Amino acid sequence: MPDDVAQPAAFSWPFDVRFHEVDALGVVFNMWYFAYCDAAQAAFFADLGTPSSALNEQGLDVLLRHADVQWVGALEPHTSGEVRVRPVSVGHTSLVLRFEVVRVPDGQLAFTAQITYVCVRVAEREPVSVPEPLRAALERRIG
Repeated sequence: MPDDVAQPAAFSWPFDVRFHEVDALGVVFNMWYFAYCDAAQAAFFADLGTPSSALNEQGLDVLLRHADVQWVGALEPHTSGEVRVRPVSVGHTSLVLRFEVVRVPDGQLAFTAQITYVCVRVAEREPVSVPEPLRAALERRIG
């Protein structure tokens, strides 16, 4: 992409670290980062105009297929953070989102993930094509 073309801004989902999310070392336990990403993904889809509830009404959902993660920092109890979400790609039945979890207000990066989701028909647990409204919305945001 040429340097003079602006990349779409990442979607941001804010959250506060709750005490029960912290482990014995005084930092957020690793599984909670996936919960943050899950909540951010749902909020991102709603922001795109294709909320998870609309997919569910069609008998569809997106399931996590694969995740590449890296912890580069830590969040502590009673701090705030945000999850930044960017779509990376959209395939026939799958989509890839990139997540960055940062501490607020200093922006210190704590966690990154690139997660592949597969769109499925819930009743059969069979992959289906990414619905066109979701596909179009994601493609508009790929930078």
